[in-house]
Amino acid sequence: MKNILTIALVSVMLYSCGNNEREESMEKTEECLEDKYDDGDGASKYKTIDEAITAYDFEGARSLLACYEDQEWLDGSRYTGASGGSETNEHAKRLEKIVTAEVTHYMKNGEEALAKAAAQESNLNIIYSQALPALVNSLIDKGDIEKALSILSKYTFASALPPNVFSADDEIKDAYNDEANLFNDMVNSLFNYALLEKDQAILQKCLLLYVQNISGYESDRDYNTKNTAKAKLKEAGIVL
Repeated sequence: MKNILTIALVSVMLYSCGNNEREESMEKTEECLEDKYDDGDGASKYKTIDEAITAYDFEGARSLLACYEDQEWLDGSRYTGASGGSETNEHAKRLEKIVTAEVTHYMKNGEEALAKAAAQESNLNIIYSQALPALVNSLIDKGDIEKALSILSKYTFASALPPNVFSADDEIKDAYNDEANLFNDMVNSLFNYALLEKDQAILQKCLLLYVQNISGYESDRDYNTKNTAKAKLKEAGIVL
């Protein structure tokens, strides 16, 4: 009986200690943030990452980010079964917030290359990809067609087209399809502008940019891509 009680007590103590790991980590984070700020006399001008982001000081925001442990948590204990990006990783969540602010800021100021670099540096290309359609549409509205065309022609896919569509995993196909549709939508915006302007040179370049989107059925491989664009050209009486 005594042994059972001892085992139970040790188990409770171990659980209690493990359950405090996340709390201890956050306490260290708070101490680190306070040391960096030190009532305004420290290395950081800001108390929080949000303050640095508001001031567009992304380098300062990343300096504060270093105070956060890049760690997944499960029931208050360190979890090594996954890494980065989950709701339990405070470092990953704040990094995504910083990169989103960076990309939005650079895109707004027409600095697409800096936006792309900021996302790539943190391995968060998805943030750049999601912000890109707004920039492309803005360039088209301004009549800066060549720049929009240049950005699309240099686009790098994060998801590769499966070599064998029919045997590929559904998750792989879906990831590719989502990105292909996003890209084709941007090309469509440029194509439709060129169609209205009857700009044959841009129309021809758009036809070269379209990529396949797939569903696993051969008949669907060109859906809403090059064949649809060619049908629009035929309807408009434009021969390239």
